[in-house]
Amino acid sequence: MLIIIDGGTTNTRLSLVSDNKILKRIKANAGAGKADLSGNNEPLKNAVKSGISELLAENNLKENDIKAVITSGMIGSELGLYNVPHISGPADIKKLSENMKKVIFDDISSIPFYFIPGVKFIGDDLTESDIMRGEETEFFGLDIKENQSVVAVLPGTHTKLVMGENGEITDCVTSLSGEMLAVLSKNTILKNSLPNPLSKNPDMEFAKKGYDFATKNGVNSALFKIRILKMFSDVTDEQLCGFFTGAVISADINIIKNYENVIIGGSQPLKGVFSELTQYASGRKPIILTDEEAETATVWGAKKIFEYNA
Repeated sequence: MLIIIDGGTTNTRLSLVSDNKILKRIKANAGAGKADLSGNNEPLKNAVKSGISELLAENNLKENDIKAVITSGMIGSELGLYNVPHISGPADIKKLSENMKKVIFDDISSIPFYFIPGVKFIGDDLTESDIMRGEETEFFGLDIKENQSVVAVLPGTHTKLVMGENGEITDCVTSLSGEMLAVLSKNTILKNSLPNPLSKNPDMEFAKKGYDFATKNGVNSALFKIRILKMFSDVTDEQLCGFFTGAVISADINIIKNYENVIIGGSQPLKGVFSELTQYASGRKPIILTDEEAETATVWGAKKIFEYNA
């Protein structure tokens, strides 16, 4: 049996895995971002310790029943439990497996921890430079043919576009689109034009209008047009949210549309808007992951990476 930890900035998810089945999943409201704010990682450490104890107790298990704790994501950063340096891309499962770090935390558990490294692409130009930590594991948990050229779209607070070919990650692009949606809607003049919280059902036709306007005139100009729409047009909250979202993610879509094979994960409503605009901009229908596929990809990716050299 394995315990697999997906450590994010805000939350940490722990999964108990036996063979090819997830027996139990729990989410702790503690992440690497908490360490950044508090100056120490004790909240994260306590959350991991408590989570492991809960998984064991609910399944009548002891620590020696667990072969390893496999971790990926921000839990392996300087703000997490143990800082694992990024490895240079391109990267395949073999390279990730060979660069895992084994650590024992006596104050957490006697079970050995294995940290999967993130991947970096650092070039002479900023257009050639980006990093990921956690998305590499998620990517390898997707059902991708080894000889397939693909871009995996992973929307979230920081949206990642992960490019892969012939069984390895070849590049990535990060945007702050998810964070921008939250910050712009709550901390700018747009807070008086957009609903709080944002609609969970943004209008897709207006998402296309927002995308088109931002592509032609720039995102900043498109954003102010939301205020114009609110003041002088008979529009619904769903239409305003559609235009807003389409404008904010327009640059992401203009990268994605150049790829023939697109896989879209994440959760609604961003998953739906990315899917609709990808097909609108490229004329090709992307593969859309189910909620379960998106939520468990990191689990299966971590298991593959750990077991590669086992």
